[in-house]
Amino acid sequence: MSAAFNSIGLVVRNDMQSRQDSIQQVVTVLDRHARVLVHCLDFDQPMAELSQVSLKKLVSEVDLVISLGGDGTLLTA
Repeated sequence: MSAAFNSIGLVVRNDMQSRQDSIQQVVTVLDRHARVLVHCLDFDQPMAELSQVSLKKLVSEVDLVISLGGDGTLLTA
C-alpha cells in the first residue's frame, strides 16, 4: 500500500540560500509526485526560480511538510 500526497510543503532555512541549485533539485523531484509549495524563512532575496508562499498558506494547503534546515526550521514547520 502506498501513500499519495496531493501537495507537499518545503520549508527552507535562510542559510540554505547559497544552495539554491540543491533546493531546486529537491523541488524538481518532489514536483514529479505532487504539487510543491515552498516557504523560505527570512531570505535576503527571493529565489527567482521558485514560487514562494506564506507559511500560513503552506500549512493550510499541504499534506506533508519537509524541512531543509536544522531543529529550528523543523519546529517552525
